[in-house]
Order: sequence, then structure tokens, then C-alpha cells
Amino acid sequence: MAETKCKEYRMSEEFNEVTGINENAHGKSCINIVTVKIGDDPREAKKCNDIMLHFLKLKLPEITQGNNLIRYFVYTDYPNDPNLDTDLGIIPIPLEIKDGITNPDYYKLDMFDNKLENDAGRILDDKCILWDIDLMPRDMSQSLMINGMPLDGEIDDSLLQGNIDTDLIKQIRENRYTSIRMSSNWHTEGVDFNPWYVEFQNWDSRNLAQDKDKLIEDPNDFDFCQYILDNHKGIVLATAPGVFSPFYVENQEKNEELNDKWDTDVKKYFPEQWEGEGGDVDDTLYYYEHEWKRINAQSKFLYLDEGPKGENLNRYNDLFLRLWVF
Repeated sequence: MAETKCKEYRMSEEFNEVTGINENAHGKSCINIVTVKIGDDPREAKKCNDIMLHFLKLKLPEITQGNNLIRYFVYTDYPNDPNLDTDLGIIPIPLEIKDGITNPDYYKLDMFDNKLENDAGRILDDKCILWDIDLMPRDMSQSLMINGMPLDGEIDDSLLQGNIDTDLIKQIRENRYTSIRMSSNWHTEGVDFNPWYVEFQNWDSRNLAQDKDKLIEDPNDFDFCQYILDNHKGIVLATAPGVFSPFYVENQEKNEELNDKWDTDVKKYFPEQWEGEGGDVDDTLYYYEHEWKRINAQSKFLYLDEGPKGENLNRYNDLFLRLWVF
């Protein structure tokens, strides 16, 4: 991918337009959140705007001020999209469509070899988060985003819960394995991960970007998560059960069907892996009729599934989303 050295892709060395605070001339390390947007559909631009608005509502850019800058990039073939609200702090990165490939997951892989600069124009081994355009953050999602990744050979806390695999821990330490974390899938039988949220330390897994054209047979139709599992030279970490959940737009019946799966396949990990601060460990996932309960507190990220193209489902027509998510 092209190096992002142009002035418009770098925050000011003296002033951070997102947080509104002054920065020293040496710059800071960054948490770079990146969404891939293909095409000029204004609905896709609005999704990016909504993601950034939620980051601001959650005060995400303010949480780490003085230590890390948190920046939101949109990697797009339409960087001058007038519907993309750069006044919110969104930073477009030009994307060049290659050989008719329009699968966003293919271009997500570019970020494993990104050249994003910090305020002082330096390229550091910062944390990068690949954020799907249909993923929405909820309250208390901030902790996962701002937490650091394990250093090479370091053991993540998630591997020290439940049945501890001592052989795996020994391998990580001896081989100094690097880590990638992907959002866990609990709702699809036989599928362990979703490509909705992927975090890693810059450059640790450059091969995933550099080798993609040799390894991917059909870039418009490949399994992103399986590609990571097959080709990452390290350890893939899961997120806690239920932290990421799908929400089927304008489909109450399908969402309530998820409750049965939640009760059998997610609750069994509680209270050991309960992270729903302020919620009830015995809650199900979604409540449409309850007087005050709505969404389980464990679920801090919602993937808004508008169905296959052609169904014309619209998240902004879903009253539940409008009231309790947007």
C-alpha cells in the first residue's frame, strides 16, 4: 500500500484536532483504528461517521490523552467523499482498487504492513485495530480498545483462565510468539472467530500483508479469519465470550433466537469470564419487552447485520437500535 506521509494524513505536531490538547514536538505513540470503505455509497460513509460519533460519545480520544493518541482512519477508494465527516476527526487514507477486487477483508490485510505516522512524523510499532464498517461500540467497550497487546513472548491474561494449557504457554515464551486478537464467534456452530475486530502491534505480522497475493486464491471470496489462523506466525487470542454479538436489523424474531444460544453457549463461561460491569450475570442477550433491560452488559460491541444485499434492510428504521444503540 502507499505510504501515508502526506500532511493531511498526519495530525499536527502541536495540536491534536480530535482531543483539542497540545502535543509535544516528539509526538506520541498511537492506537490506530482503521475501517475499510469501498465505493461512494453515502450510507457507507454515514456508518463511518456513526462509528466516530460513538467514539466521541464514549470519550475514547480523551481516555488516553497524555499517553497515547487514538485516531480513526477510513481506508477508502473515495478519500474525498463529501459525506465522510472529517470535521469529526476521521482521517481518510487513499485505497487503490486492485484488479476489480472489492472485498473489504482483502484490503484490511494491508494494515499489517501500514505506514501510519505519529504526530512527529515517525512510524512506530503502534497498536492497530481493524474495525469492520458494521461494528458499533457500546459503553464499557473502551477498555478492550485501549489495553495494550502482549509483547513478544508475553502471556496474555486470557490464557491464564479456565483450563491452562501449560505446553502452549511454554511455546509462547520459548519462541517469543507475537499475538493477534480477533473477535470471538459464539453464535455460529464450528466458527471460532469473526473478522469484525482484529488488533495487533504494527509490523509484527507483516507477512499477512506481503504474502496475501500468493496465498489467497480468490480475493473476493476468502475466509479472512482462517487466513489469519493459517498464516500468522504466532498466537491468535480470543475475546471473552459474548463481548461481540450480532444484531439482526429489523428482525426481532432472529434476535430473540440468539437468546437461547446465549443461555446455553455463553452463560456457561460465567462468572469466570463475566465482564459485564453493572449488569446481571443471569441476563439473556436481548430484551424487547422488559421494563428496563435491553442488551446484556457483557456484549460491548454489536455487529449490525443488515442481511444480504437486496434485502433493503435499514438500521435507521429499526426502532430498537434507534432507541438503545444510536
